[in-house]
Amino acid sequence: MTTSQMSLWNESTTTWPRVFEAGECWKKRSPTSEEFIFETLDLISARKLAEKRNKVDDYQVYIALYSQGIVDSDLDPRKAIAQLHEPDRLNPVGLIGYRLPKLIPDDNPGFVTPVALSRVVEPFNEHNRQVLCTPKFWMTDLHIGHTDNCDGLSATIGSCEKLWIMFPPTPQNLRLMQSADGQRSKLARIGKDLEGGLVIKADSTQALYVPAGCIHAVFTLHGGFLVSLEFTTSLSVKVLSALLNAQFDRFKDQWLQSELPRQFIESVELALTQNQVLVGVDAWINAQDRIRLWYDKEQDSNDETRNQYWADRRPDWEKEVRSVWDAFFRSPYSGAIEKCLCKGMIQGRYQTFKEHFYLEHLVVDRLEQGSEATAVTEPKPKRRKKRV
Repeated sequence: MTTSQMSLWNESTTTWPRVFEAGECWKKRSPTSEEFIFETLDLISARKLAEKRNKVDDYQVYIALYSQGIVDSDLDPRKAIAQLHEPDRLNPVGLIGYRLPKLIPDDNPGFVTPVALSRVVEPFNEHNRQVLCTPKFWMTDLHIGHTDNCDGLSATIGSCEKLWIMFPPTPQNLRLMQSADGQRSKLARIGKDLEGGLVIKADSTQALYVPAGCIHAVFTLHGGFLVSLEFTTSLSVKVLSALLNAQFDRFKDQWLQSELPRQFIESVELALTQNQVLVGVDAWINAQDRIRLWYDKEQDSNDETRNQYWADRRPDWEKEVRSVWDAFFRSPYSGAIEKCLCKGMIQGRYQTFKEHFYLEHLVVDRLEQGSEATAVTEPKPKRRKKRV
């Protein structure tokens, strides 16, 4: 790996991908491929029974068969299991992103991040443990992780082998990904123009750390199962801020879009409280346009722009924003910042960074033209609010 590649990864995300001993990720032992097959078949049966009874819970009992990159509800999900024995080069099918709580529970988990990962990044809030069942010839096209602001850890089971093609979320790479958003065959379309690429082959003795925002395609060399989990770090928020600015959520459904504001403020809080103050402040300032849009209640009155999930969640989110920033400015960490990263502080005009931040970066200006902006947290009395 060259120095220039390292720089591209370090500047755009937490660090570059790393490989760890898979055995360090299992508290007891890794389940066998046989156990995964049995549990997957049981889940398929449970799903069919739930559908017959019209009592479907997509979180508890969900399993979807993918063919040619899209969900194919007409095919029997057991076909993916069959293809582990007899792969189909022309039409491989896979089961993607399902949960097996008996083998891979989120409560009292057996699959965790290795201690050695902390030498690189410190993981927080491990969650979203999922399973993939893919045969030989399966290829997952270029994409960014299921939850854009999360880092990930993946490990295969048994004889399963994967080939990973990975790129950092640099501005150039994000522009190229945006140009191909909503389309298939992204690797063929833009792969040659992406920068900072790495190729990693991994088997079941290895666990792969996937940094937040990592753009990656995955080829299955030998069919089987893969287990993944997600977590956040104190640096993950800078990636989410960049993705928000690049509008990578535009093809997400309304429920996923309604999750982004909470994910963002929680990531900001993690940076502010885990010795990455400048990263948290910078991410918030860089995402100002999106933040103001989240505050804009006018879009609720328009059928085309209303997101009822978000309209219901907005009041609690506003309280969380107030709480996070008020707590930060009560802490000694805020006193270390003398100048704002926006370079907008005018000497003699603001007494402190806190006043500048409240007036300039917690002001909502997505209101009707001519109306005064309102601050998220009230600044000192008798100080006029400034338009942005």
